[in-house]
Amino acid sequence: MISIYLFTFRRKQLASTVMRASSGSPMPSDDPPVPVSGSESVDAKLKSEVLEAAEALRERIAAGDLNVQEALRLRDLLTNRMLASSPNPHRSGFLDPDGTLRIVNWAEQTGDETLRVPASARALTMQGHLASGEPLVGNGHLGADVIRCAAGGGFAPHTHIGDHLLFVVSGKGTITYDGRVYPTNPGQVYFVEGAVPHAVGAITDHVLLSIGTPHRAVDADDRQTIREYESVLAEFGSLRCEICGIKAEAPERLGDLGCPHCPSRFM
Repeated sequence: MISIYLFTFRRKQLASTVMRASSGSPMPSDDPPVPVSGSESVDAKLKSEVLEAAEALRERIAAGDLNVQEALRLRDLLTNRMLASSPNPHRSGFLDPDGTLRIVNWAEQTGDETLRVPASARALTMQGHLASGEPLVGNGHLGADVIRCAAGGGFAPHTHIGDHLLFVVSGKGTITYDGRVYPTNPGQVYFVEGAVPHAVGAITDHVLLSIGTPHRAVDADDRQTIREYESVLAEFGSLRCEICGIKAEAPERLGDLGCPHCPSRFM
């Protein structure tokens, strides 16, 4: 008796889902789409496919030729397809216009199954910095970009809204954080808290894979907020370079003592 009731309940639930899909109403989801302005329209091709699938599924339900497992599987597929066609900004950054998963090449694969990453400048200039960038994927909450700093270039001391994971892809660089200038090399990854002032430099042409949340466009004016040189000093006003061993005590700067890795060179 319980199984018959469950089948009847699920069949009614499925029929309700299909009816909503056929009418163009929102589909159920544990994570419903974020409302967007009415000016954004649902992709016509995807919507047509969803409505056709919904009609076919409704006919099969009416004919009684679906078992519970198959019916629920088809419902889930239909629900996902409908969500993919919805103008949801938290999904659009990860999907192509046809609703398929967006997969972006950020490196070239060589014949020996290693990756080749060009060290050349990227298409977009990062505002106020000696660096360029290439957006990969992102939805405003989470995103990834490739960042390239030419030798001698980099980012002045700054903070930003979200936290970043920085994967060192090629070239030698530096990260200045809490009173120290650290060397960075390909194959390394480090985490920076957005609220803690830090600076990134390039000793040679330097490429980073940056993953951030919340994410800002690679060339956005509000991606970073420039801070004063003193913001990256240690608690007692010193800054030490771990590459050349020079230590400066405020008001002196590392650059004044001959250190080529001082973040003041970007300011």
